[in-house]
Amino acid sequence: MVKKIVMGLAILMAVTAGGSFLTVKAMPARELARDASLSRLAGGKTFPALCDATGDFRPDSAWVRQSFENDHCWAPPMPARLDGFRASRNQIVAGMAAVKRYGAQSDLYERCIRDYVATRQVQARKDGKRMDTVLFILENHRLTADLRNRKKAADQITTAINDFNQYGSDCPA
Repeated sequence: MVKKIVMGLAILMAVTAGGSFLTVKAMPARELARDASLSRLAGGKTFPALCDATGDFRPDSAWVRQSFENDHCWAPPMPARLDGFRASRNQIVAGMAAVKRYGAQSDLYERCIRDYVATRQVQARKDGKRMDTVLFILENHRLTADLRNRKKAADQITTAINDFNQYGSDCPA
């Protein structure tokens, strides 16, 4: 028992002593000013963000966008991202229209998937079989990915609009 306590204390002391050897290097003022602007853009965090303000911007896997089991449902391409600080008014308006078109195409894509699954269910009932669970899982994932992308597209254009509006906000009245 005493041996376990002594070993625990020795490990605790070793960990504590290891931390005392760390040193802090002061950042030059020029780098500090550059990082201050980055931290402002990252929402006040002191580390570089892995995502932007609209969330995770990695594309979905190719199979999510493609037709599955010949369902002939193809995910629409995401609208192009806009930098609201550099975009013109016409580009922002075009981006808003692109997101609206994307929403309409997304509705058709989701309806296509739902119709396909419903057709497969009816056919399975006629054949006296159960519908494959994997089909439900994959089609559900495709629907979920599409809903996430629809929100992502809306968030991206909202961020671009806000950045566009903020760009000239320091002008004198």
